[in-house]
Amino acid sequence: MNATVGPSTVTERRAAAACAWSGAAFCVLFGIGFVLFAHFLPPPSPNMSADEVARMYAQGRNMIRTGAVIVFFANGFFLTWTAAIAYLMWITGHRVWSFVQLLGGGTGSMGPFVAAMLWMAAAFRPDQDP
Repeated sequence: MNATVGPSTVTERRAAAACAWSGAAFCVLFGIGFVLFAHFLPPPSPNMSADEVARMYAQGRNMIRTGAVIVFFANGFFLTWTAAIAYLMWITGHRVWSFVQLLGGGTGSMGPFVAAMLWMAAAFRPDQDP
């Protein structure tokens, strides 16, 4: 069997296609968690007092927690999407840039991860003085 059309290549291409589609899954799940559950779009007014922000977290506690969990889950799809882009860069001969893509995607995934962690912490302790 030809090495370029062997089972491993077909498997790699299927895995790359699944990872590429995970970008869409990330966007949909992040939107569901961030907008539909946590209600963070539009963002809270910067003119809100600390008491008003605490009340917002206290009233929407379970929805914010659920939204943060969905964002945590969505973040995994962001990483597989990054891997698919890096793989495509690798097979087209841009090997150094594929490493840059992996490092950038791994670092970029920390934004939603840390944000969701902070939302959860605030939703568990809305009465605590920041």
